[in-house]
Amino acid sequence: MVRDLLLWPCVPATMSTSQTPNQMRSSLRFVAAVAALVPSVLSAQVGLDGAIGADWTGSTAKQVNYSAAALNGNFGAPDNINTPTGYEIFMRRDANWLYTALRTTAGRNSGGLLFANLYYGLRFGAGPFGSSGGSTLSFEVTNDRAFLAGSGPYFNDNASNLIQYATTSVGGVDIFESAIHLSAFTGNALGVTGYVPDASAVGIRLNLSQSFGYSVAGGQNNYGDERLGFVPLAVVPEPSTYALMAAGLAALGLVARRRRAL
Repeated sequence: MVRDLLLWPCVPATMSTSQTPNQMRSSLRFVAAVAALVPSVLSAQVGLDGAIGADWTGSTAKQVNYSAAALNGNFGAPDNINTPTGYEIFMRRDANWLYTALRTTAGRNSGGLLFANLYYGLRFGAGPFGSSGGSTLSFEVTNDRAFLAGSGPYFNDNASNLIQYATTSVGGVDIFESAIHLSAFTGNALGVTGYVPDASAVGIRLNLSQSFGYSVAGGQNNYGDERLGFVPLAVVPEPSTYALMAAGLAALGLVARRRRAL
């Protein structure tokens, strides 16, 4: 049914030559108005360019503040501070990739510690961020490998390119942008021993971050149920799919108007 709907714009009868110029102009305005309703938050795929631009529109940042007193290796008591720099975290996804971007703040940079260790977890149940947790999967992104936090060996990405990243340092600001293929979470494509993928998961949450330094950010008390970011695992249609559906609906509207005019 959807396929047939998407073919409507290609049917010549929907733009009949029997329409007057005013009718044609009105029809085109209708199509343009419907196309304008295509959600902008589902923008084009994020390119790994080490920049946080318009392609990140709709992603809200989580803040990790700078403090010279921030502890290192504090996995048992994660905080909302870091040294040698503060940074902000962005998350989003498209149909195939989970993206996480980090950008230093407070006029400071990473002091050469341009890396990201990211600790994600599957989420289950009701609620905006799920109500219970499941298996966790962690990444040393710059080392191109995954692992289970606190146990097990590292599992290298090798040539599969399921872990990708880009970095930039401009004007004293460091940016780290990563892309991890969703199959690493939904199908254990990296083969991490002990990791249990589950098709009933409703989303992926970033629980902890050890980035731009060795302090560990995260925790319920600091960031609430969302922690450092959350993305749903429901299917995200590509923008072109929305556009085709909108155009199909517009064509149906044109046919209905033409029939009423006859």
